[in-house]
Amino acid sequence: MNTTAITASPSVLGMFDFWLGGSSGSFTQFFVATTSNGKVINFGTGGTESDITGAAVIGANAFPVFVQARDLLTMWWSDASVPLAWTGTGNVASLTGSPPAARCASFHLNRIFAGGTNANPSRLFFSSSVNAQDWTGSDTGSFDIDPEDGDRIIGLMSYKRKLFIFKGPNKGSIHVLSGTAPTGTDSFSRTVLMRGLALQS
Repeated sequence: MNTTAITASPSVLGMFDFWLGGSSGSFTQFFVATTSNGKVINFGTGGTESDITGAAVIGANAFPVFVQARDLLTMWWSDASVPLAWTGTGNVASLTGSPPAARCASFHLNRIFAGGTNANPSRLFFSSSVNAQDWTGSDTGSFDIDPEDGDRIIGLMSYKRKLFIFKGPNKGSIHVLSGTAPTGTDSFSRTVLMRGLALQS
């Protein structure tokens, strides 16, 4: 992507290939990286470094989880820094709509699910199904996944219409969220897949 080192030569902690669909009938590609000195860098497709951090504050050595939803790139952090969003122009900014400062996230059934906050380490939050920046409306909510069990939500994975929820880093468990909506005939429900396998990060 780039023949020279990133400014200040930090470690690269995460990368994402971000494609925007837009409305013109053609795609736009960006290659986004985050670094150990709290920067977000856009390389576009030509390899030219562009610092898009702006006023965002990211913890040093915080590992990112990237989630794309409706032409919006969101970034969640291993140290529970404020989640960020980028539209492909300008600088990144705080994700609006009162999202949780979660350590992990996943796009599942047209929603962003996020978990592992400091205040509620076992709580799984979900956004609206029509707006990734709505976290307080009637179509949003949260679940507590075995709270105070000595672990926190540390990873999420969407697979075949189910969301797998990993807890750790001490005792460990894997939970499965089924269903397609908060209420109705196919409402969300949780089952335990297994215990004793602790995800670390």
